[in-house]
Amino acid sequence: MGEEFSISKSAVIDASTGSVWRVVADPLNVAIYLDPVINVRKVEGNLYLLREVVAPEREGNVTMNEYLMEVIEDVEDEEKRSLMFRVYLDSVRQKEFGFRLEPEGKEKTKLTCRIKTNFVIVKNGEIGREIDSIIDKIAKMAMNKSSSRRVSRYEGTF
Repeated sequence: MGEEFSISKSAVIDASTGSVWRVVADPLNVAIYLDPVINVRKVEGNLYLLREVVAPEREGNVTMNEYLMEVIEDVEDEEKRSLMFRVYLDSVRQKEFGFRLEPEGKEKTKLTCRIKTNFVIVKNGEIGREIDSIIDKIAKMAMNKSSSRRVSRYEGTF
């Protein structure tokens, strides 16, 4: 299985906290910002089914995996908002990811994205690149633009 691993990164996005919250608070948006998830479907309550595409095989066949995702934390107050999801990869392995939003001046939001796992998936900065991709996609959705200006800093732990 491996040790628990956690990494987080922050970026300041040129969008209001409300705009960013509308993107991250809807679990169905996971299919837009989390690769390789292609579909999210609500099962019941706070449970969702994720479908992801695994790399195509030589014969051209495509393999798909399905995972159960649970919303495990949803905090919203006037200053900070946070949301955490847990994805069950199998009976032992799980991956948590979530967001913390803080106002950063007028019409700007500090978005912190965190990924935590209980198995080893760290290769050549893979998690860091995944977080960068997630933040970029959320920023674009929140800003309704094709690009985002942001300031990023590493806050990870191994």
